[in-house]
Amino acid sequence: MSTILIALLLACALAIVHNVAPSNVKTRKFGVEWNMGPRDENPGEVPPLAGRLERARVNYHENFVIFVALALALEITGRANGLGNAAAALWLASRVIYLPLYAAGTPKIRTLVWSVSLLSLVLMAGDLLR
Repeated sequence: MSTILIALLLACALAIVHNVAPSNVKTRKFGVEWNMGPRDENPGEVPPLAGRLERARVNYHENFVIFVALALALEITGRANGLGNAAAALWLASRVIYLPLYAAGTPKIRTLVWSVSLLSLVLMAGDLLR
């Protein structure tokens, strides 16, 4: 399996982590019965951690779509080489680092790490255009 496809597979695993994390925090507070039900009622105030994880999830999925498109384009065109692979790995690493920073409520550094992930997407796109 190519480096870019391994990064894509790991990014999919990280997407699952992003999907599960907010509901795990809510389930700890509101209980399994709430989680297994329709969740129509507002059981109470959502813990700040759950809110941060939900915002991180939304942010991840907004950027994940772009990453998937670029990774597949690099793979299909055969341009997944040094720069594209490095940029994909950097994107994945920055997104792995981003989640606990966001969960902890860390300002500024979190934004810097997000900027690295954005730069990585630009580098992947640039590698396609070379």
